[in-house]
Amino acid sequence: GTSRVGSSDVLPTAACDWRAVSRAMLHARLQSYLQARGLDADDVPKVMGTFFSAKYVTWAAFCVVGVRHQPISRLLRRPSRAAWDRVGCRFASRWQQALSGSRFAEWYAEKSARLANRLAERSSWVATARAFAQDPRQMALGLAEGMLLYKLM
Repeated sequence: GTSRVGSSDVLPTAACDWRAVSRAMLHARLQSYLQARGLDADDVPKVMGTFFSAKYVTWAAFCVVGVRHQPISRLLRRPSRAAWDRVGCRFASRWQQALSGSRFAEWYAEKSARLANRLAERSSWVATARAFAQDPRQMALGLAEGMLLYKLM
């Protein structure tokens, strides 16, 4: 019974011992880190739950705003002269006109229309949009814009 270094019964035991020691060291370091900041290990699930709740509430809010207002499409849309004359905002008018005539605006309008139309052809999406009394294409576009703004945030 002498064990050789290359034998199959020595390596798994050494690997398991190394993993157990690593876990114990990590656990001790995490506990000392939490205690140094006045937290307890029981606080971690509460903090994570609060964080994820805030994250998904924010995501849902951006999606609702996107569906309702379609802010990117509205920003890139060329304003009518009558609308800007009523508002009286000349600088914003020039800025929006310059932006709406850009290659990015053309690319975005073409790409978003194509993808929104593709999604609007699905029967499950049509049923969902009808349940919310929305046009399927406009809802798809607004949802995508809301998610995009959430990611940029």
